[in-house]
Amino acid sequence: MNEYSGSIASVEYLVNLTQETKTAFFRGHSKACGKLVPRVFRPDVKIFEACEKCYERWFFLEFRRIAPGLEKRLPRRSDGLSWLFLMQHYGAPTRLLDWTENPLVALYFSVNEQLDQDGELWILEAARLNFDGLRMPGFPLPNNPSVSFLVEKATDCLSDTKLLEKFGLKNPPILPIAIYPTLTFLRMISQSSVFNNPQRDKT
Repeated sequence: MNEYSGSIASVEYLVNLTQETKTAFFRGHSKACGKLVPRVFRPDVKIFEACEKCYERWFFLEFRRIAPGLEKRLPRRSDGLSWLFLMQHYGAPTRLLDWTENPLVALYFSVNEQLDQDGELWILEAARLNFDGLRMPGFPLPNNPSVSFLVEKATDCLSDTKLLEKFGLKNPPILPIAIYPTLTFLRMISQSSVFNNPQRDKT
């Protein structure tokens, strides 16, 4: 993963990079932070004291409770990944990070606010990340055991031991997983949305 701050990332550079790297994801911040933290793990989001797993699941259950008033067509209750995509669409705290396949979209988000400060642009070599973490080329399907493990860590309070047993894994995923979502919403289509589903940042 690379970070390009300030004026280093020119439009021409990004266009050329996109041609060279077909599986790159991009993310822009209008204020340089030097660190990527999913919203549900940010200190300013935590509104009550609770264990980490139950805290994250509280947001999930609360959103699912109010979702019928927001959307007519809802995911199946068992489809945790689609529920996380829906939560992300409405700005609810999740462990997902928004990325885009379009570098110009990321560049826009790096300059559209905080005009008196340098922004930053992140570039993720998504296919390489998945190969390093999953030892598989390309991108996993939603029912991939490692994807399902990380999704259920966000939506249930089962221990890692029980989740490993449930999905037939020997060890929990160490690296985040880059995911291609179903482009359900117009905003996702226009922004060429993609995601990655990281573990909790432990630094």
